[in-house]
Amino acid sequence: MSANQQNSTSSKKKNNTFDDALLDISLSLANSKDRGQLYKNIYAKIKPLLGFDEMGLFVIDEDQDIFWELLEVNVTSKLQDELAKKELLGPWPYRGRHKKAWIYTDKVTFFDMEEQARIYPNPQWKFILDAGLTKMIAGPLMFQGKRVGLLCFTSKNNNFFSSANIPVFEQIASVIAASVSNILAFEQVKKRERDKALLLSISQEVSKIHGLADFLRFIMQDIKPIFGFYDVGIFLLTEDEQHHYNLAGVHSDFSKSRWNDAILKSSQKLMLHAGSPVAYTMKQLQTIEGPLQQNFQNLIEQFPYYDQFQLNDFKETRYQDCLVHDLKIGGKQFGLFCINSLEKEFFKEAQFSLFKNITEQLSVSLSNILTNNSLRKREEEKSLQVNLVNALNRPSGWNTKLLHLVQHLQAYIDCSIIVFAFQPDNRIDFCYAFERIGAEEYRQFDYQEFLDFVALTEDEYLLQYEENEKTFLENDASFQKTKKKNRFFKKTSEKFQARSRLSTSLQLSLPGHYRISFLSRETAGYSNQDQRLLEEIILTLQLSLDKLLAFEQIEKLNAKLQLEKQYLEEEVEKTFNFGEIIGESDTMKKVYEQIAHVAPLDSSVFIQGETGTGKELIARAIHKNSKRKDNILVKVNCAAIPKDLVESELFGHERGAFTGALKTRVGKFELANNGTIFLDEIGELPLDLQAKLLRVLQEKEIERLGSNQTQQLNFRLITATNRNLQQAVVEGTFRSDLFYRIFIYPIYLPALRERDGDVITIAQHYAHKFANKSGLNFFGFSEAAKERMRSHEWPGNVRELENILQQELVKNRKSELEMLSLVVNTEMLQMGKYKNKLNELFNLPEDFTLSDIDQSKQELEKHLLEQVLERTKWRVSGRHGAAALLDVKAVTLEYRIKKLGLGRK
Repeated sequence: MSANQQNSTSSKKKNNTFDDALLDISLSLANSKDRGQLYKNIYAKIKPLLGFDEMGLFVIDEDQDIFWELLEVNVTSKLQDELAKKELLGPWPYRGRHKKAWIYTDKVTFFDMEEQARIYPNPQWKFILDAGLTKMIAGPLMFQGKRVGLLCFTSKNNNFFSSANIPVFEQIASVIAASVSNILAFEQVKKRERDKALLLSISQEVSKIHGLADFLRFIMQDIKPIFGFYDVGIFLLTEDEQHHYNLAGVHSDFSKSRWNDAILKSSQKLMLHAGSPVAYTMKQLQTIEGPLQQNFQNLIEQFPYYDQFQLNDFKETRYQDCLVHDLKIGGKQFGLFCINSLEKEFFKEAQFSLFKNITEQLSVSLSNILTNNSLRKREEEKSLQVNLVNALNRPSGWNTKLLHLVQHLQAYIDCSIIVFAFQPDNRIDFCYAFERIGAEEYRQFDYQEFLDFVALTEDEYLLQYEENEKTFLENDASFQKTKKKNRFFKKTSEKFQARSRLSTSLQLSLPGHYRISFLSRETAGYSNQDQRLLEEIILTLQLSLDKLLAFEQIEKLNAKLQLEKQYLEEEVEKTFNFGEIIGESDTMKKVYEQIAHVAPLDSSVFIQGETGTGKELIARAIHKNSKRKDNILVKVNCAAIPKDLVESELFGHERGAFTGALKTRVGKFELANNGTIFLDEIGELPLDLQAKLLRVLQEKEIERLGSNQTQQLNFRLITATNRNLQQAVVEGTFRSDLFYRIFIYPIYLPALRERDGDVITIAQHYAHKFANKSGLNFFGFSEAAKERMRSHEWPGNVRELENILQQELVKNRKSELEMLSLVVNTEMLQMGKYKNKLNELFNLPEDFTLSDIDQSKQELEKHLLEQVLERTKWRVSGRHGAAALLDVKAVTLEYRIKKLGLGRK
């Protein structure tokens, strides 16, 4: 055999051996099921063939702009194990590096290690160079025309690799590329199976979630181990989509990080949604499929004033990245779910799909929980509102009603201190405060007790009263700011050691101010949720309090109407209602002018006139023509009240104020509130009561006997008397200061004898009225009767006229009235007047005889008969003559006149 033949044979054997080796390598690599086995086969089969010291096998993902080493720990290379343990296997950025970097080679090429370390710095180079590696042969892994990775072998010998290695490398790379693709595909299948199994397991666990606490616990116990995040954010939109809040930071069972703890303690739990990083991220997610990885530093630069970014705990925690996906149901977003990391690029793309699937399941679960919570919350709030209404409707006093109200509210809002500052109908004493001193125990303060406790006067309280109509909360800084501006608020908060408050104003139909303030001893005692709840129940409170105060007002009005009714019924029984004033005389026209002038002015009026002149009618006329005409006119006859009962009658008394005071009595002044009070015969009041009356008239306030509560009143005063009060002041029986207090607008009411022409008109009016009321007939007055009425002096005025008319109508039912009763009544009334004169005329001597008595009798008869003749104008006979008046024959009367020597003067 020739040398050439021998060489050819040797070459064939060598090629056959190499081919056999490659076939063996291909078979071994093709049977590699995972990364570890692939590496072991490469070291076992290829290292003996090429003799390299170390190797690198990288996967490239150009779509994601990353590449990483496929290596696993526990391979045969100590260097590779060390790199794996130090987590220096990637991923690393792929595009945009130095064009001469070995990672971009598209063919098998030789590279100097130190030069590559300078071209593309990487933490791996230190360990590689420290291991003494100097030379590298590298080339792409191509599978089905696509670059899937990069393969390299390194050596400590600068001259170890040669061009002869290139064909071998290319064939090996082709086989490894196929194996890598198969392994990656197999891993994807296994990953999908694992994810599927994991999702199935998660679905089963999610189905067991029954509430928010379970949901949050599931995230920390089941989801956190999968992704290894630091903490989470669950941002939910409010119903109006104007705000959002971080559920992870407002639930005490879940606050496991400094950030969430800070959110829980913060009063600002609701954030404006528009222009926030949450709104920005949700908008981004609408345009992509899948999760989004955000960098916190970028978000902070874009939204530096976002409330939660301002928290010191957030800044100090130094968050880096977050993986976020939207929470949505039926395609509608209702929030965000994000997992946060303290490391950059912590979350891998391989996790995105699983995160998306998990988030979709969490969306369904959370939506159900929120819906159920919303329904349950609405039921609880509805139940609370029912309880509040029931508490206010309890048959008890205001302090007890409000105490039960507070006890129902305390399960929802911190009720350490609560102040009800109500001022209805210009009252300033309707204020109650409650301080919680036990689980169900409260210390109570009424209006005066509260002012005394906080060391404030009533004027200071009114001066500092807040008229803010909104519902608002103040925590920490805002609370301290209000303390500096408001003295009442400062003293109240310091006395109760309050550090935050929640306050609202009630808009009731009754005039006045109505405010409820909750005070807490915590710096952040109230949240936006508390404010929202208060705003939810405020309408119920307004309606209930409106109804309650209205009923209370109605009860008071009914009670007052009952008193007025009782009073008027008593008045009707006492006096005959004369109706409107009758008369057209000049003296009365002057009175009418005075009434028309003073009635609308609300001034005090003083009426002076004789008994029976109709002073009460004048008072009624003034009242009916005044602005108070729709309210009551209360009449008090000061002369008819027993002296011991005058004060109680005028000012009222409490039950037990004195012996016999078995129940509370409303006084005449209180009854006349907003109306008019008429004090008739005021000159009969005792001096000690005149002083008390003066104070009432000056201050327009009273205190019932047995009470220390002052009541402000609004009344008009009309007084009347038949006495000469000026003379009474001189005599010391009437106080001068009281006289000048009531003597503001005097009206003199003329006597009936001074009212020329009115007597007949008045008599006809009353005669008709009495006849109709009694069922009698009235045929008018005879001329003699009219003359008698005109000539009568009427010392009893209209009251006397009324009495005589009733007598005449009863006696004479078939003819004109003659008014003969006037003669008898006149004689009876004048007997007292003539007594002194008769004593003077007929003064009997000490040694009188029967002759003296006869003489006196004759003089008396002469005097009386002369009076009768004067009235008949000395007419003796005829229908209107003296004989008819005296019911004797005219002849007999003429005889008597002649015998007594009478004649017209």
